[in-house]
Amino acid sequence: MNLTTDVIVGYPTEDEAAFDRTLDAVVAAGITRVHAFTFSPRPGTEADRLGDPVPPVEKKRRSRELRGLSEALSRRHRAAKLGTVEEVLVDKVADTQVSGYGRDYTRWYLPAGAAQAGATVVARADDLYSDGLSGRVTTGCIT
Repeated sequence: MNLTTDVIVGYPTEDEAAFDRTLDAVVAAGITRVHAFTFSPRPGTEADRLGDPVPPVEKKRRSRELRGLSEALSRRHRAAKLGTVEEVLVDKVADTQVSGYGRDYTRWYLPAGAAQAGATVVARADDLYSDGLSGRVTTGCIT
């Protein structure tokens, strides 16, 4: 399973203890990727009436920390897939590589010419890529 979520950091009522609970919840829930962004007030909303007490520098620090945790969890999830064989739905074709998604929405990168957009191929995970896995098309069994 590849569970992802969005998290707002620096909400007006978020203190350090609340932020720490957010980090703990991400780990406890088995989340493998977090899209973190900082709170910014929207006029007329309930949150706007609470003010904006978390300083911008603190919001940035919390965002960095949460993104760092996210990257570590994502890398661990992807590393566990090394050597496995999965179906990949190709969605992008370029001169240098082909990319797509596995069944759990893990991003895959394959050699140029591996398949056309819209094709499903069986691929083996050979290495970690910045945001996914790099691999090759194979005829092996799905694992």
